[in-house]
Amino acid sequence: MDISQISALFAPVIGTQNVITGERLALRNTGYCAASYDGGVLLTPGSAQDVSKICWLAAEHGLAIVPQGGLTGLVQGTATAPGQVALSLEKMTRILELDPVQGIITAEAGVTLQQVIDAAEPLGLAPGVDLPSRGSCTLGGLASTNAGGIQAIRYGMARDNILGLEAVLADDTILDLNNTLLKNNAGYDLKQLFIGSEGTLGIITKLTLRLHSRPSSVQTALIGCAGTEDLFQVLASARKAFGGSL
Repeated sequence: MDISQISALFAPVIGTQNVITGERLALRNTGYCAASYDGGVLLTPGSAQDVSKICWLAAEHGLAIVPQGGLTGLVQGTATAPGQVALSLEKMTRILELDPVQGIITAEAGVTLQQVIDAAEPLGLAPGVDLPSRGSCTLGGLASTNAGGIQAIRYGMARDNILGLEAVLADDTILDLNNTLLKNNAGYDLKQLFIGSEGTLGIITKLTLRLHSRPSSVQTALIGCAGTEDLFQVLASARKAFGGSL
């Protein structure tokens, strides 16, 4: 199918304004992946139901979908080719719940990490995952790549900070795996299959993140090591001295 045929396929379902091609697409900043829009079509749905319809149509017509987040990755993971459609959840930016007692935030996958930081800060809270690209990286991208970031030693990777999620499968099923409880041993933890899967199993549309108390202060040390073995010793000593506050 060419670009005009693909556009005509999706426009009646999600609206013409949400099917971006031609000059509108060329004017976009492609971030670090120059081939992000080589497929020529970008879809911007506004809900999980829209994503479900897109997945059904794409499966029916044999079209590959390339999910895109903040376009800050460095491994060409958002590249598209003719006959493929890029899908961005940039219009799904609602924070749905923020509970300071439980220490959780539930938001749509197009919300940026900076939005979460800004929402949690007045409550003395912060997400456990932090990245230099916090202003542009989205929660969906963060989850689908199992991002680590600059606080991984203390709080773990993305999968250690995600309590639940919602994902849309290729057959249009909306899979509700969301959870707001820290202590939950109810059967299989299927959400873990989607974290780090980079959109190959489904498109993450919503997730719940753990929030942590913001440190009262932060100190940074620059330490010179003569060799790799010295580096290991410094890390071991720091862990022993600072424990969970490292």
